[in-house]
Amino acid sequence: MKAAILMMGMAAFATTAEASDSKSSFPRMAPPLVRETVLPLAIYTDEVLFGSVWARPELSPRDRSLITVAALVAGSHANQTRGHTNRGLDNGIEPEAFGEILAHLTTFTGPDSSRAVLPVMKEVFAERDLDASSLDEAMAALPEAGADLWQRPGLTQRDRSIVTVAAMIAGTRPDELAGHLDRAMDEGLTEAEAGEIVTHLAFYTGWPNAMTAVPVLRAVFDERGEASGG
Repeated sequence: MKAAILMMGMAAFATTAEASDSKSSFPRMAPPLVRETVLPLAIYTDEVLFGSVWARPELSPRDRSLITVAALVAGSHANQTRGHTNRGLDNGIEPEAFGEILAHLTTFTGPDSSRAVLPVMKEVFAERDLDASSLDEAMAALPEAGADLWQRPGLTQRDRSIVTVAAMIAGTRPDELAGHLDRAMDEGLTEAEAGEIVTHLAFYTGWPNAMTAVPVLRAVFDERGEASGG
């Protein structure tokens, strides 16, 4: 009896989701496999993640792409990196910047994560007729960069800071996050933007990672407020 009730409930839920999906005016961003297998997740992806979160004005589309790519690289998520490399290029990230993201994060998340997504980025560049040599050049130059890593062209100081902040959130590294968040704010990141980075990355790194970052933000905000006499 319980099994029958459960099956009826699942069927009703699926019917409701299908009806909602058929009436949705949001662009379909979820992969076909997700829509065919877990329709409610596809609707959530279309309407909440891409329809709402990505449209919020607190961060520019370029900044959102930077932190998303950084979080995916930090987690070695090659499959998702493909779509977000394309989206990042569409949102104004320069082709040369992708190699710098990989090289920069090698210092903070290790070379394996950057190497895991490198072939995917090369494929995207090839599909778009872009020169992918900058990807290899940035990675090859890393051993010689040393302390000059933060000074390399291709990413601004603010870019490098928010890329690092995103990687710290993805890796649940609150102790290191504090220093890099403080540095990002020295480079012009506002409290509202910092909060939006955490909000955005909750959808890509998980709510536990985002919630772990919140006390760090609060502490950094308070310390900076006290230092400025606020």
